[in-house]
Amino acid sequence: MSSEWSKQDIAIMSWLQQDSTASTAALADRLNSSQSPVWRRINRLEEEGVIQRRVALLDRNALGMEIVVFATINLTQREERICLPSSAK
Repeated sequence: MSSEWSKQDIAIMSWLQQDSTASTAALADRLNSSQSPVWRRINRLEEEGVIQRRVALLDRNALGMEIVVFATINLTQREERICLPSSAK
């Protein structure tokens, strides 16, 4: 993975974080570039794992989900016991 990105790479990542559905044509217009280099940069960022996936953020109120629950579960290691028949003791 490259740790140094160009100004265009940073701009592309910034725009995609705001709107992951933006087309390469729209991104190219915003960056004053042509579509092909923008597509290649996005492809490279995906191949390098910088862009892992594109997701949709859902509005819980529009879905009728009025309650949000956060739960914490702590698991402890359970001790394994071997039970022997009483005659084996």
